[in-house]
Amino acid sequence: MANGNGKTPQLDELEKGPWPSFVKEIKKEAEKNPMAKDLLGQLERSYEEKIG
Repeated sequence: MANGNGKTPQLDELEKGPWPSFVKEIKKEAEKNPMAKDLLGQLERSYEEKIG
């Protein structure tokens, strides 16, 4: 994954919000698709490195 450790605490928080479906669907696909797994890492990293 892009964040290196496979954990996605920021995205886990999004799953608790009013529109969790996109995170849940990407996580489900990431179980069998390496590109989806990388996407999760990239999304997590974008939340960690948010500038502005």
